[in-house]
Amino acid sequence: MPGSDASNEDVLALLPKHTDFSEEEEEEEAAPSQAASHYSHLPQHQPRVPLPLPHTEGASPQRRSSSRTAAIPRINLNKLDINALRRYRTLHGLPGIGPHTSKDQLVVAVAEHLSAQTMDEMAVLEKFRERAKRYKAL
Repeated sequence: MPGSDASNEDVLALLPKHTDFSEEEEEEEAAPSQAASHYSHLPQHQPRVPLPLPHTEGASPQRRSSSRTAAIPRINLNKLDINALRRYRTLHGLPGIGPHTSKDQLVVAVAEHLSAQTMDEMAVLEKFRERAKRYKAL
């Protein structure tokens, strides 16, 4: 330090005599190994690798068709008119549903019937393509 009469020896004399910085470095180096041994009982996780998707032509019929679940409705059937729900009941012959059933009961019955249906997606797409061609020709 310029302008100071204190020498390095005087500064070192002020430090505690038993300070050995090499021990602290050894403790810092030992800490990661202690942490690693602390977690050694846990299983090592491998990175997740996505599985390849099956080829669509070789896929099983279960893979090609899908079903809807009642837990996740895709449309709000309450928005339908009660006459539309009654026509659905008549067309599909829903069991246990009479002609004077309330709208709420019809909604539940139609939702259960729809959720039980499975569809072949390829057949639906083919039917859509055929009808689109027919309407385009008109």
